[in-house]
Amino acid sequence: MIPKIEFELSDNSGRDQMQGVFLDAWQDERDQEIYFHVALKLRGRFFARSPKSSSHIVDEYDFALPQMVWQYQSVKGLVSDLEAWEVEPREINRNLSGANDPLFEIWIGKSDKLISSLQKPACVLRFSGASVTGLNIGFVTDQSCLRIFRETLSEAVIAFEDAREPPAS
Repeated sequence: MIPKIEFELSDNSGRDQMQGVFLDAWQDERDQEIYFHVALKLRGRFFARSPKSSSHIVDEYDFALPQMVWQYQSVKGLVSDLEAWEVEPREINRNLSGANDPLFEIWIGKSDKLISSLQKPACVLRFSGASVTGLNIGFVTDQSCLRIFRETLSEAVIAFEDAREPPAS
């Protein structure tokens, strides 16, 4: 069991964000893989489309993914990818999903579809499940947002590793 650890990845304007919480962790008896149960919320805000209120920022989208299953090794790999990115920005592409679970990928890099660079990269979150196919959310993020995201993901990995270690005698 791990403590509930919250995490967030925002765009550099604060309008788009992925918020989540690690709820539980376990080792599957069949494949011996370790998994996290993660609840996610994907939210975005944008300028209102009504001519009378077009200068106001309003909700654009709001998705809840309450039962995501992420592989421990993939989360740990993403933490390593983000640590390496802080030293030398590079493209990151990581599938966090369990083998038979809905797809959840995170891609970070320079995109032709968004005004971005390796230093201020685009982040694309991809989800496909039983009833939803091809949900892609993209935004531009920055070093501080990625650092905060990495730190909280790292907390979950460390908490799980500490919970697995036998008590000192």
